[in-house]
Amino acid sequence: MRWRGTKKYFLYLKGSNLIGVEWQKGNLRKVLDTSLDNLPFETELAGEATMLFDKESLQHQVMSVPSRGKLSLKKMAAHEVENLMGCSSSDLVYDWRIIGRGTEEGVPQTLFLLAAHHQPEISSLLHNLNRLGLKVSKIISSLDLLIEKGRTLQIKGGSGLMVFEEPLVHFLFFRDGTYGFQRSFELREEGFQKEFLLEIQRSFFYTKQKFKIPIERVSVLLAPEWLQGALANQLQETLGVPVDFLPPNLGDCEFPEIKLLNILITELNLLPSLLNLVPAEIIREMETRKFSWAITFTEIVLLSLALLWTYNTRDFLKEGRSFYTIREKQLKSVKTRLEGQHDKIERFKKLEEEARVVKDYLKQKNNLYLYLESLPFLIPENVYLESFFWGASSDRPVQATSPPSSLGKPKDDNLIMLNGRVDSLSSDEKYSLFFQFLSNLEASPFVEKVSYQSERLLTEGQFQISVYVKKIRPRYGSH
Repeated sequence: MRWRGTKKYFLYLKGSNLIGVEWQKGNLRKVLDTSLDNLPFETELAGEATMLFDKESLQHQVMSVPSRGKLSLKKMAAHEVENLMGCSSSDLVYDWRIIGRGTEEGVPQTLFLLAAHHQPEISSLLHNLNRLGLKVSKIISSLDLLIEKGRTLQIKGGSGLMVFEEPLVHFLFFRDGTYGFQRSFELREEGFQKEFLLEIQRSFFYTKQKFKIPIERVSVLLAPEWLQGALANQLQETLGVPVDFLPPNLGDCEFPEIKLLNILITELNLLPSLLNLVPAEIIREMETRKFSWAITFTEIVLLSLALLWTYNTRDFLKEGRSFYTIREKQLKSVKTRLEGQHDKIERFKKLEEEARVVKDYLKQKNNLYLYLESLPFLIPENVYLESFFWGASSDRPVQATSPPSSLGKPKDDNLIMLNGRVDSLSSDEKYSLFFQFLSNLEASPFVEKVSYQSERLLTEGQFQISVYVKKIRPRYGSH
């Protein structure tokens, strides 16, 4: 990854000490080496910055997630970070990314590195750096940088990565390129070389004990000058595995005091994969600024097109003005006609009021019944009605010869009692005409059911039919 001809800044915040370099066309210039309490606001710096972040308050956690599960990583990360930091995720800046894959009890797992920090402290830091003229676009965890560097080595089996940041030594363990653990120890006292060998041996022993796998190769980054010659050979003999000294060595660095920044600057291709602890709202603001020129250019193009369209359509606008005048006259004519419809509108309102009265009346009724106005058309020839009673079942008990209805005995207010006779000498014709009449009644859309008495039909041609008229239940409610 290269920024050709562009001036960039790289910052390293270690505890409360801030170191910064300017990077332009592959050349470095140290511009900052101060504490956060003594930032030189009078210094003129202007540009985009990437900051390497290493503070005790920055917390990390490795999340193991089943590869085939349908889980919300966003919700899981928010839950884990709240447990890690002991506060709401809304008060934190955090990010996560995949750092490897493995298996746990035979189940495929995806490993995520989660980093989190309190947002107020990050926001205050970014504000102060902005006063210096530095716009921080990415905040990187130093541990994340070392993990990504170790992963790029892609060493099979167990491997270790030693990184010197004097007086600290960082040791990271990897299994088939997947991160396992990290520990740091300090070398200060006289004879620290011997202590250094003992600490590395302890790391080897811990690895075998925890991961049940030996370390087969060790890589060294930012090796100091004292780790040369005989001591390097002694280290390799003590560990019993090959030791590779990777560039850069501290002696080859132009600014060895910027420490881990040397790894990032010499391998900018690591940068896109790393976590970013810049608050989301600041990232959105920077992205908006990046595209603001495109938005402005688009607005200019649209304005030019609008002016060109206006110029080319001036004749159409003249015709449109004439058309508008004609339409205005037509609208006035329509308005006059509408005013003449006032009487019709008043009649419509009166109909609405009458409909409302009918609706109120229906609300007070439990049931309405359909009148059997079609009855004369249902009576066959030679069949005569002698009497017609509405709701007569209470006064005239009926012993029906038809099968009983499953609807139960209805109230008398929907019952019509028909008494009649069939005028025929033939017994077959009497029954045929009677049942034809009965069938016509049953097929009528106004009839719910019928029952009948026909004991005197054969001898005297007399019959009695009970017709139950269908009820209409108003949908407006009942009392």
